[in-house]
Amino acid sequence: MVAIIGITVFLFFAGKPEPTHEENPLSYFVALYEPYQGNSDADRQYAGQAIKEMGTNAVPFLLKWIRYEEPDRVDQIRDWLWARTKEPFFNRQNDEDRARAAVYAFRALGPAADESIGALAEVANNSKRTVVATRAIEALGYCQRTNALNRLVTVLTNSSSELRDVAAHAFCNMGELAAPALPDLIRSIGDAELSVASNAIASLGELRLKPDLVVPALAAALDDPRGLVRIAAEVALQKYGAAAKAAIPALLRALSDPQIDVRQYATNAVEAIDPNVLPRLLRE
Repeated sequence: MVAIIGITVFLFFAGKPEPTHEENPLSYFVALYEPYQGNSDADRQYAGQAIKEMGTNAVPFLLKWIRYEEPDRVDQIRDWLWARTKEPFFNRQNDEDRARAAVYAFRALGPAADESIGALAEVANNSKRTVVATRAIEALGYCQRTNALNRLVTVLTNSSSELRDVAAHAFCNMGELAAPALPDLIRSIGDAELSVASNAIASLGELRLKPDLVVPALAAALDDPRGLVRIAAEVALQKYGAAAKAAIPALLRALSDPQIDVRQYATNAVEAIDPNVLPRLLRE
């Protein structure tokens, strides 16, 4: 009886029902689309198509779910009911899991994601709510929409290094759409926060765009006093492969770096860029 009354009370406060597809609610497909829960590719493809077909009807719910953080009045009621009934319906862990999964669902929306960009950007720069802001920043990257790019660039100048860190990493999910932001990522290599600089370099390596612009910046990062930045630059240059030949002289100098791991990653990068360089040096 307590469970029935509790469900009635919760539904009264919960608002309008989720959109559905083939009689399953949006939250079902959001969980199925999440990439790190062992869902098969076929299931994820099916879920992604369902989310895309729900389109703009899904946006308000996804925005609401990623904002989950602190318990409100309804959550307090649910906690009370969960403690007394142990009904899964009242378990707020489901909300935390759904908030995490909702981030990825923005990728499936396609053009419908445009309606979410403004709201995501507003949340993304809120350094007082870093958990929610982190989800919003990641969602902007997963949207893969041109008008999300400038919003991510703005976060790169946020006073919170934690948010700058997340934004620097989020660009790697934008693919070729991230090309206009490459100068901003290159500037972030010089960020005083190590994790921001490293993630900016990692995104440049994952994107592998415009080697004429990026490779010289990565080569310059080999002179950074921070060993982890030098290593990140070497890994990124390795991913560019033959397109990073202009960095060979800087990488050869890195073979004399005082840190052994820097020397090892420099060796790996040179071999990936041009496998003939090191054997030729040994013969000379």
